[in-house]
Amino acid sequence: MTWQIWLVFLTTSAILLALPRRSMIDVASFAVGLGRRSAFATVTGVIIGHLCAAALVFALAVTLGLASPFTLSLIQGAGLGLLAIKAINLWRNPTATEPVADNDNLPVEKPLGVVAHLVKRTTIQPDSLILVAAFLPQFVPLAMANPSDAFALIGAFAGMAGLVAVAYALAAFKIRKILQKHRRRRASDRSRGTVLIAARSVTAGYRKIAA
Repeated sequence: MTWQIWLVFLTTSAILLALPRRSMIDVASFAVGLGRRSAFATVTGVIIGHLCAAALVFALAVTLGLASPFTLSLIQGAGLGLLAIKAINLWRNPTATEPVADNDNLPVEKPLGVVAHLVKRTTIQPDSLILVAAFLPQFVPLAMANPSDAFALIGAFAGMAGLVAVAYALAAFKIRKILQKHRRRRASDRSRGTVLIAARSVTAGYRKIAA
């Protein structure tokens, strides 16, 4: 494939993968709840999950394209329609539909459990599967001409998903630091107020005794 097609593929992949989905919200949730130690596990889970989902979609699409090119063209048209609907819904309601969980609501905490959870989210969750199934078949005819391009597209898609997950994790780390700083500052302000009230009470009591 030409570098122009690769540029379109990578740019479009980055935009679509950056959409707020349950798997990426989970990345942010683990980052807020567990801190930096969750980043390696969440990014690994996202990459593995997207590798599995992309490989499955590509295998089915290539098989279908070889058996019935017309059916593949119908699937490509339906995929473009789904992507358009997703874009319209995001434009009308840009906020995520589910909140970021705190550390009390995390489903798992151990690294292997986090990896397995993200793999499951990416390969089974409907929003992720629909995204992969709608987008990747658009490039199947190009990959069919050269099988090595199919593996390259799958790897690039999973790698881009990993980079997006890193961005989500870093953003969550920054939000976590801001929240922690705000909590420390609020606790400090409260303690200062308590000390000031206590000092005034002691002074008032001393004056009353002296009088």
